[in-house]
Order: sequence, then C-alpha cells, then structure tokens
Amino acid sequence: NIKIAPHTVEVDNNFKCGDLQMIGWPQLLVAPLETTTSHLCSVRLFDLNREKVCGIFCGTQGSISCGKQYCVSSHNSIFAMDGGIGVVFDTRTFQPSFALHTSGCDQILGVPTNGTPVAFTYGGEDIRCWDLRMPGSHVYTMATGNTIVESLLWHEGTSSLLASTRSDHVVSFGNCGGYMYGDSISEEEQEEVLRFDFWPKRAIHEKTYFGTPWHCDCQSMPAMLQYAFQNGRGMHERVKINRRVGAQGVCIPQAQASENECNESPTHKRKRMKTSVSSPLSTSVSK
Repeated sequence: NIKIAPHTVEVDNNFKCGDLQMIGWPQLLVAPLETTTSHLCSVRLFDLNREKVCGIFCGTQGSISCGKQYCVSSHNSIFAMDGGIGVVFDTRTFQPSFALHTSGCDQILGVPTNGTPVAFTYGGEDIRCWDLRMPGSHVYTMATGNTIVESLLWHEGTSSLLASTRSDHVVSFGNCGGYMYGDSISEEEQEEVLRFDFWPKRAIHEKTYFGTPWHCDCQSMPAMLQYAFQNGRGMHERVKINRRVGAQGVCIPQAQASENECNESPTHKRKRMKTSVSSPLSTSVSK
C-alpha cells in the first residue's frame, strides 16, 4: 500500500475554511465558516501553486455557501449565498455585481447562457430561477413534487438542471401500522396516501399552486429530478414527466419545467407585460 502524507496549508491567519470549490487550476475558492470577525467573512481565492491568497471577494457578512461554479471562464462570475442573499461576484474586480434577496433559499447555482447567466436558488420545496437582467425578483418558481432540494448541478450536454432531493412527507410502515410525520395514521389515511391525487397536509405549497398538482412519491428513497431546457423555448412551455426506477432502486422522475409546474412571480409578470424579453437559456436538449 502506498501511503501519501497530507500537505497542510494555512489559507489565511485565523481563517476557518468552509466550502471549497475548484474554479480552474490552480485557483481554489474558499468560503469562510460562520465567524464574528468581520474581516474573516470574505471569500478567499487561493492559489495552490503559490500557496497564498491571491484575491478576496468582499461584501459578505456571515456563513457563506459556494456550490459548483460554471460561469467563471464564460462570464467572469462567482455565485455564493450569504444568509439568504445570493451574491454574484465579478472575478475581475472581486466586487459584488448583483445581490438577490431570495427569502427562504440557502443555496445558489449559476448557469452560463449565450447572454447573461441565470441563477437558480433552492433549499426548500421549490427552485427559483433568476434572470440577472432583471434581478429585482425571481422569474419562475419551479415545482419539485413536494421534495426538498439538497443540491443542484448543470449538465451542459443535455442542457439539464439536475436536482438531488429528499422528502419530509414519507409514510413508513411498522408492525403496528403506518406512520407519517412521526405520528401513527389510520387505515383510511394509509389508503389515501396511495391515491394518485394524494397531497401531503404539511406540504409548503397548496395543491393548486403550480396549476396541475404533482407529488413526487419516492417511497422513502431519494429522488433525482431532471429539468430539461430546449433551445429557443421558454422554460415554462411544456411538461413531460417520465417516472422510472433506476438501476439501484432510486426513484428518478425526469421532468421538464412547464407552465403547470412553474409559477411566475407577480413582479416579473407586470414587467413582462410592458417589455418582451427572450429567455436567456437558449441551449438545446438531446432527446
């Protein structure tokens, strides 16, 4: 067996490292853990070759989350979440370009397009899409079938947004019957759960919030959701759900965002009535 000794490097004096993301060798994005010291709340850009900080992204105040970065080379942009506020940094100036007041979201993902990048914020039972040309409000709210999104990735080859989710509305069965939310349920309630139109009583959104109800019944297993965007089409124009069981028994619903599963925010709807803006997502999806 080959033993490799770890090489320890201090990012900055008294700096506590949180999320790490490579943004192209040798540059490493280092987010801070929650700290009460203001000068240690900024995201560091660390050079692994020189083993020193080569840039500081200013403007953040607390515990920062940084996910996968797709817009560094194409748009000179870094996406981070700071206490419910999505921050988009310009890598040329190390200053914030946009601040998105997400209200209830704790993660953000930036996706490159032919024009301005698109941001997706998540952390609850929906995904919100932000057009940075109109950053005052999100453009769409995308359904997740009452599941909580834990992580998002962008697949460029199929122009798809991939969401890893879990459900808080699972019904478990034991020797004494069924349980939901930690409480026992009757046989009548058990039969109701198995109905195709079942809707959890503790779901964040109402049954008619997205138009056509869609509940992702994963039977206590994690779910992978795929939102496929087509070239030249709005993100809300059609829906196609193909529910199957994956090779390892994981329920993998594959979905396209549709008008029935996307809810346009009132602020943007008023803006769209005045000005027609084409969708910044203009990539194609393979069939």
